[in-house]
Amino acid sequence: MSSRRTDAELRPVTRIPGQRGVIIGIGGYIAVAEFFGGQSGLAARWDGIIAAARYEAQHAQNRETPGYLARDFATLLERTPVGDNLAAPEQVASPLGPLAVSSFALAFGLIHAAVFNGGHPALANA
Repeated sequence: MSSRRTDAELRPVTRIPGQRGVIIGIGGYIAVAEFFGGQSGLAARWDGIIAAARYEAQHAQNRETPGYLARDFATLLERTPVGDNLAAPEQVASPLGPLAVSSFALAFGLIHAAVFNGGHPALANA
């Protein structure tokens, strides 16, 4: 018997007005975060980000990621070079494990940043 949920069983995920980024938890752990320079950047990529997260979660343990982990992760990201222009992912040590941070920024600010948590069970051996 499969534990995979059908699309009808999945909770809809909606953006909050003004939202510019997202932190994604899979199987009870923070896996990835993506940030954009403005809300229109996130809006343009939203459906793809949510579809990718659902795909990655198909075989993960069906466990919610606690909100405090996302808040702790956000606090941790405040001390990383997310706003810098990092063409190749830069490894950043963190209490959660290694983070791979890549970003694209121009003189007027951040365009896009992605952060992958190397401590997540799905990424730890990648």
